Amino acid sequence: ATATRTATPTSTSTATSTSTDTATSTLAATATRTATPTSTPPLTATPTLTATATRTATPTSTSTSTDTATPTLTPTPTRTATPLTATATATAVSCVIQNQALSGSALRWSGLPASSSNGGSVAEPRLIDGDTLTDINLTGSGDDSPNAWQAAGVLWAAPRPLARFRFYNGAEDNPVNTFANGVFGAGAEVQISLDGVTWQSTGWPITPVYVGNNIASARKWYEASGAPFAAVRAMRVVGQVHTSASFSWHAHVNEIEAFECSGSATATPGFTPTPTATASPTRTSTPGFTPTPVVLPVLDTFNRANGAIGTSNWTGNRAGYVIASNQLDVNAGGRIVWTTVFGANQSAFVTLSAIDATAAEIGMLLKAQGTGANANMIRAVYLPSSQRVEVWTSQAGVWTMRGTLNSVSFAAGDVLQVRATAAGLLEVRRNNVALGSVNITAWPFFASSGRIGIATQTGGTSFLDNFGGGTE
Repeated sequence: ATATRTATPTSTSTATSTSTDTATSTLAATATRTATPTSTPPLTATPTLTATATRTATPTSTSTSTDTATPTLTPTPTRTATPLTATATATAVSCVIQNQALSGSALRWSGLPASSSNGGSVAEPRLIDGDTLTDINLTGSGDDSPNAWQAAGVLWAAPRPLARFRFYNGAEDNPVNTFANGVFGAGAEVQISLDGVTWQSTGWPITPVYVGNNIASARKWYEASGAPFAAVRAMRVVGQVHTSASFSWHAHVNEIEAFECSGSATATPGFTPTPTATASPTRTSTPGFTPTPVVLPVLDTFNRANGAIGTSNWTGNRAGYVIASNQLDVNAGGRIVWTTVFGANQSAFVTLSAIDATAAEIGMLLKAQGTGANANMIRAVYLPSSQRVEVWTSQAGVWTMRGTLNSVSFAAGDVLQVRATAAGLLEVRRNNVALGSVNITAWPFFASSGRIGIATQTGGTSFLDNFGGGTE
């Protein structure tokens, strides 16, 4: 950076001869700051501020010459970055996106006399089947004994570093009964075992806060994360039930997830950076499903003249749709694909302005590997007549069902959103609230990028609006 300082003589001095007074001052400030966080462009600013003031006075017997310096500093760098130094060590982690619970053996426990007890485990593979809607009674059936502890978790054949755990609390038995079963009564926490037998608390806080003996704690995801444990053989959520004569004598946990982490040289969001002269951290975002997805743009509002679908951005079964009153009118329907390719973590959504109860399906396409209606792709569709969502994948023209979400309903005006990750999880959301997820890792293109789109069959009185999506 070069600063120019210009001296403009304006004051009065008296001299009898002509002289040239040259004053040269050099301001040399050399600050070298090197910060290389991956979240911002590398910044290496080495400004050299050299200010040269030249005073030239040519006085006569009544000459005026006063040094009024007006420096103009124009540093070249326009970005000022404060370097990041991760002051934490043990909590600096980088998590693998893949849900590691899928590679272990899912278990449930009931009748435990203490939170750290281990006996009485039962294999429960449904805890990792991607279905968050089917309630899993941790007792198996019926109720547990007073003040018993119950748990849901996963055991691995070999230890691994872990720093994040999620679980979905199922529904209460009776939504209108304030004394319903289905939630933990007290003491809910996430635990680990280093040997597969002995349990200890992780000390990680559960978010949102878990309120025991409260039906408001049902039907939602909970997460706990913190400093990684290097060699974990098992991980679980545990809580007490039957703590009251009139409330929750068994708990429901429908799904569990665990995320593997490695190293302590990587800073994750949430660190309080400490500025220093030099720092070279790497900032890595925690992967997995984000509880609140990023805001993605509306790609087509359908606000145009009635008639054909119109824009060339759509390919596939275009003839199955028309524009009517600034909405997409489903006639024969079919699969239409938006031509833009989005990343391996992607989302698509549409507003269900009107739903034909007789429609065979209404839904979204993701990760389409081509622009045609028969390309390899994911199809996640709502079936109004049976109130469920089905997830399908296609390969070489052959469709395979990967999972279903049962007891799901959408109403006119709801937004249907489907999200797919590079880790092979497919999540369905209604009005930005997660309904459940399905594992699609058996599909060869689960980690690929691709196109998004709309899929319908029949349902001539269905209307769609505000289609959007993109890379998350």
